[in-house]
Amino acid sequence: MALRRVWMYSPNFTSGNNGRRLLVIHSSEGAQTYQSLGNFFAQSSSQVSSHTGIDNEVRGTIGEYVKRGNSAWTASGANMVSVQAELCTPSGASNNWSRNTWLSKDTMLQNLADWLREESQATGIPLNLLNNSQAQGSGRGVCEHKNLGAWGGGHVDCGPNFPIDHVMDLAHGSSTPPPPTGTTGRLVQMSNIVLDNGVDAKTPMAFPPGATKIRMYSNASATVDIDWVGGGTNNTMTPSYDNAPTWDIPGGARGAVFRRRDAGTNTVSVAVG
Repeated sequence: MALRRVWMYSPNFTSGNNGRRLLVIHSSEGAQTYQSLGNFFAQSSSQVSSHTGIDNEVRGTIGEYVKRGNSAWTASGANMVSVQAELCTPSGASNNWSRNTWLSKDTMLQNLADWLREESQATGIPLNLLNNSQAQGSGRGVCEHKNLGAWGGGHVDCGPNFPIDHVMDLAHGSSTPPPPTGTTGRLVQMSNIVLDNGVDAKTPMAFPPGATKIRMYSNASATVDIDWVGGGTNNTMTPSYDNAPTWDIPGGARGAVFRRRDAGTNTVSVAVG
């Protein structure tokens, strides 16, 4: 998907660069929308910026604060060789978010993958995942802020549980994301069922032959009614971030239609196997 980039100028940048070779992923640890991050970067007193900000709000839309031909101020000594994106997360995400929580931020991760692809095409930086020595040496590719070590300011984002493998698969065009940690069975569909109060999901989910178990994850509290297609009585489930319970799929059920019972709108991730 071609990204829509909303321009929010930051005065905090250095003109030009020293030969871009890195696409660097950060987490904001505070601002949770690209607008709030842009408002912070717009203050000259903040003395910090990034090229882009990516939140979990709207698929296909990100914020842009510094043009890629210039150098943003967010990775210390690495600024002049980097094009940089901030994932808009609350404080503590890098240290405390589990892999499952990161994976529940599907809009953010999809937008990040699109950003990596677009920057690679524009700059010629390959979509190669770099280790610490490669990122801090002369490697060309993708890394997290933590891979830059003291040269990049000594930060730890995006943390030990960030699903960089999944992001790179998406950037390379993989259409099948991995299941969250702890999921038993084969992942059928993930984070693309949007539920509104009392409204059925647009398309019933078809189960693979022999499926017997179902798990549901959600980035928001919700009570979900499931209407089985082909067999079984209706069930009510409550998805969760992590350690979501597993339910049995009734015998004969070939799929399901999902409906949110309580007020609100959210996206759920479903694993079936």
